[in-house]
Parts: sequence; structure tokens; C-alpha cells
Amino acid sequence: MLSKKKLNTIKQCYRQKLTEIRNIFIILASCAVLLGFNTSCLDKYPENAIPADRAITNLEELDQAAIGMYSAFKSSALYSGYLTLLPDIQCDMVHAVNGYTNTYGNIWRWDILSTNSEITSVYASLYNVIACANFLLEYAPRVEKTLTTDEEWSQYEQICGEAYFARALAYSELIKLYCKSYESAEQAESDLGVVIVTKYNTDEPMVRSSLAQSYDRVIEDLDMAAKLMDIDENNVGGNIYNATYFNEYTAYALRARVALYMKDYETAIEYSSRVIDSNLYLLFAKCFGEVFFHYCCLCKFILCKFRTASVSILLGTFLALLYELLNELHDSCLIDFSCRTLCCLGKHNRCLDGSE
Repeated sequence: MLSKKKLNTIKQCYRQKLTEIRNIFIILASCAVLLGFNTSCLDKYPENAIPADRAITNLEELDQAAIGMYSAFKSSALYSGYLTLLPDIQCDMVHAVNGYTNTYGNIWRWDILSTNSEITSVYASLYNVIACANFLLEYAPRVEKTLTTDEEWSQYEQICGEAYFARALAYSELIKLYCKSYESAEQAESDLGVVIVTKYNTDEPMVRSSLAQSYDRVIEDLDMAAKLMDIDENNVGGNIYNATYFNEYTAYALRARVALYMKDYETAIEYSSRVIDSNLYLLFAKCFGEVFFHYCCLCKFILCKFRTASVSILLGTFLALLYELLNELHDSCLIDFSCRTLCCLGKHNRCLDGSE
């Protein structure tokens, strides 16, 4: 039999071995947990997004990026909100009344500061559109190697053209709202323009360019957009004026509008004439009488429905203002194209029907 001393020695060795085995298991378990956290938690990506460097690898994803760019225009700070509303409030035909709670009062009083929330919202939303367009254009070349048919190449060029136009439109609005008016080429070289950003991922300093450089950026983008969005006039449907997406003629219309801002009237006539001569858009004069007739019918209905002196006075004032407005539009030859681009040709003796 083993002596008591030897038995105690064996027990001590056994406990030591168990402790060593337990420590090994603890270390392995800790490593497994750490590795598990490292791979399953810290490196997880959201289910509704992918890294930018893995985005836009085929034509379908490029189209999705274009849809996202269009959705940026739906911001409440742009055409469905402040960008349309605030200039209307600043005009002479808007009046404050008792009990209006000072809503947009600072805009109505022209008490406009750079810290005003509505003003900064418009600025940020326009640059958000530019960021979406830059993202699309920066990663679009990856798609080229996947294109195999002429139809795919045509769709690819159309989408890229839409991105160039969206960027030009956003920059033109920024220039119009946040820069001095264009007076001459010499003055535009010294006047401040906007911050020009043409890359999505860039470390370039954000500094304002000159007004001339800003307009050059818009014109360059519009020329590229018109080239890429080239329309086959032999296969154009009859409702292009109501098209959902940008096209070659929206680029020409905005190009004419920008030329008008720059007091380049010959170029404004040239590009607006391309839209007019295409016969794809209905000019304002052709629906002038019909619009006025419907407004008169509406007013007559209201007057018959509500026979009060105050309503009669209001409608009389409204009709007078409407008549003056429509006459102004007729005399100045306003041509309404998509994307709120209006080109005034009245001062150049060009009539609404395109004749001299």
C-alpha cells in the first residue's frame, strides 16, 4: 500500500494538472469569444446598405443610384418647399396680415441671415444633390466592362447625362441664390462664386471659386449632359414634354437660361431656339387663351356661389392682376420648359411662334 505522504503527493500533482487543463480551456474560450466579437459584431454591415467601394458594379445598380439622385430633388428645401416658396414670399404680391404669427416673417422683411435655417437647408440640399451626382459619376466607369449591347451603352450614357444635368442644375441654383449677379466677364473673374466639388471622395480644400469658374462648370456639365442624352428624333414619342427624366432638350433649356443670367443673349436665343424648333414642346402662347378662359369660368362659379360684396371686390382685383400678369407673359415671350427653366426672348424681337 501507498504511504500517506506519497498519496498526498499524487493528489497534489493531480490537482495541479486539473488547474493547468482548466486554464487552457479558459484561454481557448476567451480567444473564441474575442474572435467571435471581432468577426460577428465589430465587422457587421447594415442590411440596407453596402460599402461605397462595393457599390455600382452593374447597370441595374447604376440606375438605382440615379433614382436616389432624383429623390434628392424631393427635399422639402428644394422645388417642393423653400426653394419655390421663399422667393414668392419676397415678391411684392405677398402681404402680411393680422394673425399670421410671423411665419416666414424674416424672409418677408428681407431680414435674411446666413444662419437662417431655411436658407441653410436650401444650401445643404443643393449640395446633397451634387454629392449624389458625383457619387454616380465617380463609380459609373466600373459598369462599362459589364456592358455588352448597344441598348445597354445607350442607357448607361443616358444615366450619366442625367447626373451631369442634375449637378449643373444644382450649381446654377446655388449661383443664382448665393452669388452676385453676372455683370461682365471681367467682373466675374473677381467676384466670388460657389464651392465647386466634382468628386465624391476628395480631400480638396472647400474654397469658393470665382463667379466665372462657377458658370464655366455649369456650362461644361450641360454640354456633356446634352451630348450623352442625345435624343433620336425619329423615335421620339408625343409626350416628351411630360417626361419623368431629364433629356437633351432640358439641357438646352437650362443652357439658354444660364446664358440669360450671363447676359449672353445670342447664346440664349440659339439654345432656346433648339427647343422651340424641335416642335416637341407646347409654347405658352398656344394655351394663353385657354388658360385665361378657365380662370374666368372658375371665378364666375365662385362669384355665383358666394354673392357677397367682399368676394366680388377680391375677384375683381384677382382678375385685374391676372390680366396684367398674362399680358406680361405674352409680351415678354415666356417659354416654360421642364425643371423650372424659363427663357425670356421678348427684348430680342422674337415672337412666341419662332418668327421674327
